[in-house]
Amino acid sequence: MAKGITGGAPATKSGIVRSWGMSDTPNPRYDQAKRSVQTLGPADQLRLIAELVGRLSGELDRQPRRSLLELQGLGKGVWKAIDVDEYLRRERSSCNG
Repeated sequence: MAKGITGGAPATKSGIVRSWGMSDTPNPRYDQAKRSVQTLGPADQLRLIAELVGRLSGELDRQPRRSLLELQGLGKGVWKAIDVDEYLRRERSSCNG
């Protein structure tokens, strides 16, 4: 597992990589940039991070927001053949032992 830019905890462990839709696939340009950043001192690494965050936060704000309501009705066909009362009875009895 890849370590964070400064050599600390793995970046994927925090979930940031997956939650922002970034890929874990090998990328030579990314790897080269990462090696270059690792040659910088801690202060310069933080300065670079601040610049990148400032530049990219505007990019993230421009992405369209999604609504939970877009999921409404999704998978309703799965429940068509299921008797709701019977299903609830079975679920409740399984919780009660």
